[in-house]
Amino acid sequence: QETVDALGHSYNSVVTAPTFDAEGYTTYTCSVCNHSYVSNNVPALVAVAKIGDIRFETLQAAFDAAKDGDVIPLVADVKASKYLDVKTANNGEVARNFTLDLNGHDISPADGYNYNSGYSLIFVGINQTLTIKGEGTITADKKVTVGVYGVLNLVGGTIINNGTSDEDAALCIWHWDPAVDGDDYGHVVSGTGVVTGGTIEGDVYCEEGGAKLTVNVNENITLDQALAIGGTITLTKDVNYGEADFVIPSAVTINLNGHS
Repeated sequence: QETVDALGHSYNSVVTAPTFDAEGYTTYTCSVCNHSYVSNNVPALVAVAKIGDIRFETLQAAFDAAKDGDVIPLVADVKASKYLDVKTANNGEVARNFTLDLNGHDISPADGYNYNSGYSLIFVGINQTLTIKGEGTITADKKVTVGVYGVLNLVGGTIINNGTSDEDAALCIWHWDPAVDGDDYGHVVSGTGVVTGGTIEGDVYCEEGGAKLTVNVNENITLDQALAIGGTITLTKDVNYGEADFVIPSAVTINLNGHS
């Protein structure tokens, strides 16, 4: 009787990538005997934001994919590993206007976040309009929490900066002059901020030269809050301030807008 050595296994592998609904894995199949087994399991993806039915692992990916008129609700807290950039290619060549709905979640830096990696935790570039609404917080421990060269509409949420230096701010509306700041943009750029709701905890800067900040006194923003924020304060209703005097800072303008 002749003895023949076993051929042995020769496995080919096929990788199945994880999705938001199922874990990933690798299937090994023997080309000799068709025996197969599964190994190298990878956890399912975890979404932090979505646009319609499309889910995103990072808020930056959602920002990059957003189109004019989109709403991005958070579905989990965001720990940013680097600054979050709201802009398109070629410094905002494509104008967009979209909304970030905090939806009860928070945005903050991840452990090891490099505060020198960008201008601010969230950077709103030129030709970009970002509306922030919903309940939740956006927090930085220093530098700038939200910086704006485009347009920011603050409708809800809380912007926080825990820094203590003169360079730290919760909100900064920037102005760029190529003659002074360099030719990064090739022309003068001025940001705009419009605050109609939400809360700001920390300093607010509106750079001279063309940057604009408007705070609307309404059912969401009191006159005290508006004075603390600064910029141009526009009344959208009559304000009863009682008998007490109040001081209007020199950098603040009040637009009565037909009210008193």
